[in-house]
Amino acid sequence: MEALIIGIAASFNMLIIYFKLEKKRIVDAALDASLLFLLTMMFNQSTEGMVVATIASAIISLFLMIKNPKLPINMETLNKIDKKKHPIMDPNEWKERFCNL
Repeated sequence: MEALIIGIAASFNMLIIYFKLEKKRIVDAALDASLLFLLTMMFNQSTEGMVVATIASAIISLFLMIKNPKLPINMETLNKIDKKKHPIMDPNEWKERFCNL
């Protein structure tokens, strides 16, 4: 029974995150996914804890979907960042710097 509850709540959570990504609510979806991860790590010692964490995360996801929080950073803000002052590394540069240690 617990596995069924975890499965339903987790799929509900993933569908909400997918919906947010489709609506270009990237920062909101990242917050949602990180909360799911954090709650899962906090309660990973028992099956009952996982049920509590997954259901709590699903409720938080639903609330954030309805409320649409006004976060200080959003995609418009990210697009306005001056790329010359704050250069973003190329993925190949990441590989060269960090994967060949």
